[in-house]
This record gives sequence, structure tokens and C-alpha cells, in this order.
Amino acid sequence: MASKRQWPTLRRVQTLSPFGMGAVVDISGESFAVAGQELWSKQEPHDIVHLKRLEEKLGRAYFRTAPAAPGLKDTSNKSRGLPVVRFPRWQFCPDCRGMVHLDQSDEHRLWPRFTTGTEPIDEPASKPVCPESACRCKGTVLVPMRFVAVCANGHLDDVDWVGWAHSEHPGPPCSNYRLSFEQSGVGGSLKALHITCRTCGARHSLGDISHRRPSRRDPMDPENGWRPFKDGSGQSGGCRGRQPWEQRTRERCTAVPLIVARGGSNVTFLALESAIDIPPASNYVFEDPLSIARRIQSHAIYVTLVQLIQDGADQSIPFVQRQLQLIVQTLRDPIITRDLVWQTASEEAGTATPTAAVTAVTVPGGEDILAGEFSAFLGDVPKYHPENKFQIEPVDRAQWRDTAAGRELGTLISHVVKVTVLREVRVQRGYSRLVSVSPPSADAAERVPRPRRARTAQPPYPFINYDGSEVVPKFVPAGPDGLGWLPAIEVFGEGVFFALDENAVATWRADEWISTRIANLAERQERVSNEPDEAKVTPDFVLLHTLAHQVCLQLAFTCGYSLASLRERIYSGSAADGTPMHGILIYTSASDTEGSLGGLARQGDASRFLDTLVGAITEARWCSCDPLCIGSTAQGRDGLNMAACHGCVLLPETSCVKFNLLLDRALLVGDLEGQNHQGFFKDFIDAITHVDGTQ
Repeated sequence: MASKRQWPTLRRVQTLSPFGMGAVVDISGESFAVAGQELWSKQEPHDIVHLKRLEEKLGRAYFRTAPAAPGLKDTSNKSRGLPVVRFPRWQFCPDCRGMVHLDQSDEHRLWPRFTTGTEPIDEPASKPVCPESACRCKGTVLVPMRFVAVCANGHLDDVDWVGWAHSEHPGPPCSNYRLSFEQSGVGGSLKALHITCRTCGARHSLGDISHRRPSRRDPMDPENGWRPFKDGSGQSGGCRGRQPWEQRTRERCTAVPLIVARGGSNVTFLALESAIDIPPASNYVFEDPLSIARRIQSHAIYVTLVQLIQDGADQSIPFVQRQLQLIVQTLRDPIITRDLVWQTASEEAGTATPTAAVTAVTVPGGEDILAGEFSAFLGDVPKYHPENKFQIEPVDRAQWRDTAAGRELGTLISHVVKVTVLREVRVQRGYSRLVSVSPPSADAAERVPRPRRARTAQPPYPFINYDGSEVVPKFVPAGPDGLGWLPAIEVFGEGVFFALDENAVATWRADEWISTRIANLAERQERVSNEPDEAKVTPDFVLLHTLAHQVCLQLAFTCGYSLASLRERIYSGSAADGTPMHGILIYTSASDTEGSLGGLARQGDASRFLDTLVGAITEARWCSCDPLCIGSTAQGRDGLNMAACHGCVLLPETSCVKFNLLLDRALLVGDLEGQNHQGFFKDFIDAITHVDGTQ
């Protein structure tokens, strides 16, 4: 029915964002949902990723990268890759317009080796084609429907198109329905599209689909009392309480689902956590006994070895020796020997006394991810080794004193550090749907989040149950309970770190205009936030965040990387020892060669970085949307930006830690008038204005 085709692929970095677990992937004209961790193939040693500080914070033993699918001629790789399922299951033929529902038995997967069966499939799966014998173009590839049903509890399902077609038709839907997706009249509006039942003639337009529930026949509608959805167990309700890859309902859900576009950004909000590997754990010569033990314990056959020891097996038994040798060979670390593996397993089995070989050590900065990194950037430079995963070079800024601009910036900037090598681990903690919900912290598990309403052209429907009660949007954690790992990627890169002078920030912050301006922004953020543990907006953070955006925009012209390749990391608050943090890291990192070109770190040289700062602050003085932009007190989503728009400081959202929110250019350069309310760089702007004679 279909010709042989090549295997469609995703880059490994894409398997975390934007196509992480729970997301919908459109590729090669097909649509798929990325399945949960429970469907991942058996782990391989090279898929394991460790970063101790992040493991301790998230309470996991290790992380895993997405398993790579084998090549066409690769017989050694038994992995079946990242599991996906075809979604939505309702599809239509672009020729005869007939709609087809793909049952579980008809499942066509993107990559056959991504299935969870035991028998490998040698060729890529065929695309689903129209089964109608009367179709004028036999074998026409089906097209997925463009709308899906989503509820605030995090569930994702097909729209009940049968109920939709019959919602204006008296009586229940016909049992032998045959649906079609038809277009009437001219024009490209949704009103011209209809779902029609060819059996009974029932018909319903899609004109009101964007602001209606999945069917007009809904208990919340006083004219109707019929619920459109019914799962296999006979439970009646608006949501079947499951994900596309789940064959059975996992939980009862009474939330009223909403119909949204399949490719909409509100279908999946991924919750990611990241950390940078810092000394001493990042040093090649560093031997962390706890990390070594965890690497041994994460091996696939380690549990079997522990069971053998508990059953009385001795190290001299040939089968045990082969197990030990296999662990040593696959971990490929000269530190890990057969004796160390045996000692670790014996201690867990309770037959040996714990030794220093597997005793935990304390890594500085482990209590807080950002505080530990901030201390590492300003701390002692690690002894150089080419295999170190964290290499920095403090920059001597003495030559800044040769120019007026440099002298002024020298009083505002306290440190500049070139980061020539860094390793970052990014982890997916889970996801939410319809609105962004942060994962609960350990000390706030019982706190109720405040739902955030997105601004739309029409007032959004409240998230409600069928009994009329409000639904608080839920966070869906990654993996089933008790799973000891999370999906992750490991990337390498480079960057530039710089910190603002503590005294200069304190003097700037004392201006009453600053505190009043940020208080208004903080009030709006608290009102719309659904993250009860989110830190309150401070002048320091907004200043650092806006400055980071300006520097990114300037670096994109000189460093050789595209703007979308740059990322920011903001260090605001207090370090572990109580020292205030006012730091910014601009870096690039990728799993491919783009993270190792060296162009970004080179921009940290004293003269180059001075030019970058001068250019960034100079550009911040004007926006193509001024005076509207600089005079704005609320713009962007939920009014969480002030003087910030696409004409001045906004970045690609993947580069920003706050998705282009909490920005205010006026904190850098002052307000519209510029005389009464000056920004952090007031003296610098006065200096360069005096030198070049312009305003």
C-alpha cells in the first residue's frame, strides 16, 4: 500500500525541547505524541547521564538521554529509539474527504523500532492510507485532523467528532456513522468547514470550535443532558483521563475538555530543569565516590548481581565474574574495577561493611544550583586539564581605564570571566497543558497554585468540572511513581560570565522610582501567576534580565552564533554564604559541533567585551517603537513587560529563562524624559554623550 521510505529522525536535543514527553510532533506530514518513560526501551550504559547536584535536588539516581534508533545497517544497536504513537487517531482523506479512526490494532508508528514489542521490525512503517475502495485516488495518504481535546488536568485526547457532527441533530448519534470532513462555499474560514455524517446527514460547522466545549450536548448546557465521551469501561464524562499512548483510563477525570489546535503552544508546556557541571565534580581527576557508586548501581544488570550475592554467590564463580566484567567494560572508566563493583554490590546486599570507596562526599554549592554556579565562576580557577568539563579564564579589565566609557563601566561591572568549556544537563520534570504550571517543591506540595488565564481575543472559558466547580490546572510529573530517572540531554558549550558591582546596584536600587515601578510589575505577576513558589519580582532581577537580553542581541552580531543559539542564565538573590548575586551568563551549548567553535568565549576578551557592552547599552537607548515603548507601563503577555517589545529587547523564547517576560529597558537607560528618572547606566550614557557630542 505504500512504498519503502527512509526513517524520519529527530535530533537528540529536540527530544527534550520542544518535543519532550507529552508533546505533539509534526514531521513529514504526520502527527505523533511522544510517549511516557514507561515505554522507553531497556537502558544502555551510554544513555546514562549523571550530575550529582541535580540528582540530589530532584531526588533521582540518574538521568537518561533518549535512546538512539539504529541505522539501516546497524545490527549491534538493539534500541528502538524514542517511543511515539500516532495522534490524533482521527484522520481524513484529502481526496474523498472521508474520515478514518485508526484503532490500536491499526497503529502506524513513526519508527517501528520505537514500539515496545519484543520483535524488531526491519523497515520504517508505512503511512496510513485511505481505505475507501471508491476513492478516486487509491492509496492517498491520510491527513491528521487539526484539532485535539485537552483538559486542565493534563490529559490529551481526540475530539469526539461523532458527537460533534450529531450535536445539532435530534437523538443520539447513529450507530453505523460514516464521517466526512467537507468544505462548502468559498473562503478559508472555519465556518466553511463541516463534519458530516454520510449515514444520517447530520452536519455541524467548525465555525465555533475555538470557543466551545467538545460538544454542545453537555451537562453544563441546560438544553442537553448527554455527555459525548464514553471510554471502554463505560465511564461517562467529558475527559477519558488518559494520554494518547495509554490504552486504558488511569484516573477518573470530570474536567470539561477544551478544543485547541493540534500545533498550538498551549497543548504542552514542558517543565525543564538544568544545571551546569562545576568543580570539583567537573574536574577530570576528581573521583566522587558517591557518583561512582551511582554509576555502578545504574547498570542494567546490577540488580541481578546484588540478588546473586544475597543468594550466597561468591566472587570466584565464573558467572559472577562475567557479570562483573560486563559492568566494568560497559562503564568504561579506569576508576571502576571488578573489586569496586563487587564491594558496592556487597554493601547493598548487606554482606559487607561500608568503606570509604562508596562514602558520599560534599560538593561545594550543592545546596542551591544557581548559588553553586555563581560561586564557581568567581572562585579559584581549576587546574587545567583538557578533559575538564568546566574551564574558565578571569579577564583583566585594566585596559578599560584607557577610555571614558571603560572607566564608567569599570565602576559598574565587577567581574568578567571567559567560559571556554562548560557542560550542562537539562532534565524534563514533567509537563502541563493549557497553562504553564511549575512542578511543586518539596516544602510546598500541599499549596494550591493560582491558575493563570492567558490573554485571548475572547474571554477564556474557566477551567471547570461538569458539576460547575473550578479545576485547578495540574502538573503532570514525568514517569510513573518510583521511577529512579528522568529524561535528559547532556550538552557542551562556551560562554561569557559577568557580574555587576554590588555597591552600584545598591545605590541604583535606592531610587524610589525604581521600587515603585517594580512594585507594580510584581503585583501583576503575583495576580496572574499559577506558581506559588515563584520568587517575587525584584528590581535586581529585572535589571539583570533586561541587560542579558541586550548583551545577547549585541553578541549575535559578533560571536558567529545565531541569536537562537544563545541562552541566558541569571544569578540573582543570595549565594550560600549570604553574598548577593548579580551575575549573568551568556552561553551556547548543543549536543553537536556548534557548541565548540570558540567564537562566543573569545568575545569575553577585555577589549571585545567592552565594545559589546558599549554597543548593547547604546542600542538600548532607542527603540523603533519609541516613544510608545519606553513610555509603556504594561505590555506583553498579562502586562508582565514594561518598556520592552520586539523592536528592542525580546529574544527567541528558547533563549530566555522567563519566556520574554519581566523586562524593562527603562531600568537600564531611564524613562522617556531621561532627566528625572535615570537608569543603572546613567553615568555611562552621560560619558559617551559628552565624548561624541550627541544625545
